[in-house]
Amino acid sequence: MTEVKHWTYLVIVAAALAAVAVPLHAKPAPAEPNKPAPAFTLPDHNGKPVRLADFKGKAVVLEWVNPDCPFSKRQYTKGVTKALAEKYAPKGVVWLAINSTNYWTTEKNAGWVKANKLPYPILNDQSGDVGRAYGASTTPDIRIVDGKGKLVYAGAIDDDPRGNKDAPTNYVAQALDEHLAGKKISTPKTRPYGCSVKYAPAVPKAPGFTLTDHNGKKVSLADYRGKIVVLEWINPKCPVSRRHYTTPTMKTLATRYAPKGVVWLAVNSSNYATVASNKQWAEKYELPYAILDDSAGKVGKAYDAKTTPDMRIIDKTGKIVYAGGIDDDPRGRNEKKTNYVAKALDELLAGKKVSTPKTKPYGCSVKYAKAR
Repeated sequence: MTEVKHWTYLVIVAAALAAVAVPLHAKPAPAEPNKPAPAFTLPDHNGKPVRLADFKGKAVVLEWVNPDCPFSKRQYTKGVTKALAEKYAPKGVVWLAINSTNYWTTEKNAGWVKANKLPYPILNDQSGDVGRAYGASTTPDIRIVDGKGKLVYAGAIDDDPRGNKDAPTNYVAQALDEHLAGKKISTPKTRPYGCSVKYAPAVPKAPGFTLTDHNGKKVSLADYRGKIVVLEWINPKCPVSRRHYTTPTMKTLATRYAPKGVVWLAVNSSNYATVASNKQWAEKYELPYAILDDSAGKVGKAYDAKTTPDMRIIDKTGKIVYAGGIDDDPRGRNEKKTNYVAKALDELLAGKKVSTPKTKPYGCSVKYAKAR
């Protein structure tokens, strides 16, 4: 199946599903023409942070690119985007390419810029957050933002998906000419064509919560905004959970990463848990972190915690970047084991993407309160 046919098929299927499905969680709608352009800060191919706000007062063209996509590559072998950027730069137009491909690195972007002698940067959006905010669906896919920060064009670069027209209509050039002449853009939206953007799976936002710790103090996830937070589901009556305290896995990890700014919170979603019993456990093992009372089970269910232990790591932006087991040793017999939480934290602290974002947790099932 070709990329164009594949893209068309996905659009048809998505439209059909949208007609009958109701999303569980409402998501922000992608930016549309005549609406404010979403702000962003992304690293360019040299690692330098680039903000949309840096170009306030100027027209900015955003081009979604993927050097692995034949449609995107065609624009470069023909020199289309480079020629446009060079043509309009003297008129104050800024051209920024954005690569939202999940596997494409800053270093690889630098290689593409060098190979094509580009006069503009390629910004790394591996997480896909910016691409999704703009509703970018293909490579290429173009947006034009005016000097006031409003989106004025969205869609294809031209009307030549197959690349065989002698004189295609270049929608971007047409829109820029009209905009620079002070005219209203006659075609503010077109249908883009190309390969589908190879987004990384969407990373869920961590649900907010406020719970009571073992000292009776209210603790909110929002208290740790800007920090890495580890959530550990615990049940002192579960032998698997207990094993990680007699070992002591959890206390060791929490102590090791605390100086690096990592916050560790244990959550007890057992229906029979109390603040007093949590306090007894914390004092018995001299824990350097809080045990939070979630005996109602609302937080555990919001995070889909299934076992004790079950781990979540939340990054500085409030996204869940790891969910699953503490390690790969369910029976506790392996001398050499992979501690998934330590591995994820090390990668996160080094500025890397978590290589194993999800594993299967093991332990006792969470003893949630029965629904009434």
